[in-house]
Amino acid sequence: IPPILESQFEPVAVEDVKDFRAKYRLPERFWLYVAHLYPHKNHARLLRAYRNLKGRGFKPWPLVLRGDAKGAEVEVRQTLRHLNLEQDVIWLPRLERTELPVLYSSASALIFPSLYEGGGIPVIEAMACGCPVAASSIPAVMEFGGEAVSYFDPKDVEAIGQAMMTLQCDAKQQESSRKLGFVRAMDFRASKVIDKLLTAYS
Repeated sequence: IPPILESQFEPVAVEDVKDFRAKYRLPERFWLYVAHLYPHKNHARLLRAYRNLKGRGFKPWPLVLRGDAKGAEVEVRQTLRHLNLEQDVIWLPRLERTELPVLYSSASALIFPSLYEGGGIPVIEAMACGCPVAASSIPAVMEFGGEAVSYFDPKDVEAIGQAMMTLQCDAKQQESSRKLGFVRAMDFRASKVIDKLLTAYS
């Protein structure tokens, strides 16, 4: 029985997106990673993948990070400085819960390179808000994301970068991911989950 996706996670109005971007000084296009700074969230490999793309002459969208310090913040900050990516990465402060749907709706795509998960709640939240997703090919995330997500090996820096470049450059893939994501997210809405729960108990 999957978790229930809160009803607030859905696409928001264009004006709300504009106001949110202005409030937090966000660009019109950006990659988003929503994850606390735990070691298994794999921020360092993501940053190396990003730097490799730049080194090849590709211009990835700016990377927006939202997460609290949870043990890997020193490594992540050091990696960021070492790779000279301070101008490419935007750190967001803790947001109100009601702002999260606006964040996902504002992003061009979610990148989710976590090494292990119980499921991957941000993947579902992003899909429900119409945000295309590229994520780790680990069983829990694949169970949540289904066919709506572009998957990669989270331990392979090259694979992370390739997934980002492919999704960023392919408008048709973005639209397909967006449409499939809406459908997939429906499986996590209260009505669907409650039906499964009742069936399990009957």
